[in-house]
Amino acid sequence: MSDNGSPAQKPEDAGPSEHLNIKVTDNNNEVFFKIKRTTQLGKLMNAFCDRQGKNISSVRFLFEGTRVGPTDNPDTLDMQDGDTLEVHQEQIGGSCLMFTPTYLHNITHDPQRSEIWVKTGVFSVGEGGTR
Repeated sequence: MSDNGSPAQKPEDAGPSEHLNIKVTDNNNEVFFKIKRTTQLGKLMNAFCDRQGKNISSVRFLFEGTRVGPTDNPDTLDMQDGDTLEVHQEQIGGSCLMFTPTYLHNITHDPQRSEIWVKTGVFSVGEGGTR
């Protein structure tokens, strides 16, 4: 109660609270963390990976489509209470095709089939192998 007998009200311009509730999801699991605005997100990232049995080097964390680093904090990312960090599996593998200049004039690309034709054969891009 205030001095004049009416209930006390919070000022609306009190600013953001010191703590945020952040949801971390990998589309299978959701974990909620309450952290300070100045806490480095590496602490949250390690805690999520420990709880889910994931290796931190095998995942990446995104906030609004941008990769989050372990030294970022909610203030630097302008995060609000209730925001979500997405966890995605880091791509493992893949390939890089390197050709000597003698083969470069023999390459054609078929975008309909995601294939690269080379003098010595067909290398399928994204399909895991050589034919």
